[in-house]
Amino acid sequence: MTPLLLAEGLFAGYGNGDIVRGVSLQAGAGRITTVMGPNGSGKSTFIKVLAGLVPCRQGRILLEGQEVTHLAAPLRVAAGLGYVPQEFNVFRNLTVRENLDLASAVLHRGRRDGKAGLERVFELFPVLSRRLKSLAGNLSGGERQMLAFASALLARPRFLLLDEPSAGLSPKAAEEMFQTVARVHATGVGVLMVEQNVAGALAITHDVMVLVGGAVRLATTAEDLKRQHDLHQLYLGPTEGAALEAAP
Repeated sequence: MTPLLLAEGLFAGYGNGDIVRGVSLQAGAGRITTVMGPNGSGKSTFIKVLAGLVPCRQGRILLEGQEVTHLAAPLRVAAGLGYVPQEFNVFRNLTVRENLDLASAVLHRGRRDGKAGLERVFELFPVLSRRLKSLAGNLSGGERQMLAFASALLARPRFLLLDEPSAGLSPKAAEEMFQTVARVHATGVGVLMVEQNVAGALAITHDVMVLVGGAVRLATTAEDLKRQHDLHQLYLGPTEGAALEAAP
């Protein structure tokens, strides 16, 4: 079966150095994939490469079999790849309604399904329908993340990239956020998220990739990771030699 999102041998970074070094990943339809690893391991750079915000020096990226390696970020959105950054993901000086209207106007570019799209996101995030007149900057951290999710979903992506969705949230808000991710996934959207909250992520994750030093240390299922691997050792163990990989 062709993976929904395929990355092969990606090298990328800033300036003359590579932060992502030969990373490959397969993310299937109907699966939540989590990328984890210690600070500075290249997780956020990797997801930005997938989103088209950091250029890929080597390798290729396919979405539903279509190569998007050299497409600009907006064209990847049009191809069905959504992205929710960790920070600056809403316009705080605009209301919830203005954020959604702006996203709808930009993402739909004249298509007539904007209203239907809003109805869909209100079904997923009913709290937003009650906060339409509130400034985004006055929302809680969890509500702002919901707004960012909703804005990205208005493009009707087939696959959604999430960069640290629980970052800065209270434990309760983080738990609610992971349930939000699960609800989005349940609508048929593939999900890949970078996440430091290992326990929360593993509760909803199907597949895991561990990055260490910009390279893949392990690729396996969440259940296999919990049963057979010591995450502390994976994070801190020696990085010399071939990367340790296990197929799901």
